[in-house]
Amino acid sequence: MSNLRAVGAHAPEPPEDGYSYPEKYVAFVDILGFSDLVERADQDAELRKGLAEVLHVFQTTCGTIPAKGTRVTQFSDSVVITANRTEPGLRSILSGCEWLTMNLIQYAVLLRGVKFERRLTVHPLA
Repeated sequence: MSNLRAVGAHAPEPPEDGYSYPEKYVAFVDILGFSDLVERADQDAELRKGLAEVLHVFQTTCGTIPAKGTRVTQFSDSVVITANRTEPGLRSILSGCEWLTMNLIQYAVLLRGVKFERRLTVHPLA
């Protein structure tokens, strides 16, 4: 248990009045064939460069935009996008997914996903 306490000691203290849970749009996007694309890119410098450019376009199109409450998190072959539950927030999510789709289709990679509305909070763990 002492190791857990030592690790936890580095975590930020929660806000005095707790975390807020505003309504957000949430999109879960699965990049179909992404694992295979990464594996192929490991052997192909041009493909690796193209993949980095596509992900950069996505991050700059639908990356963290504080005014829209937009945040993008990528892990493995999935992308989670959250945005304020406003028209600009929804537009940011949809346009980001559209750009990513148009860019990835060049590499024969498709997306699938779901969007829903939810109260949630996003805060750093460390």
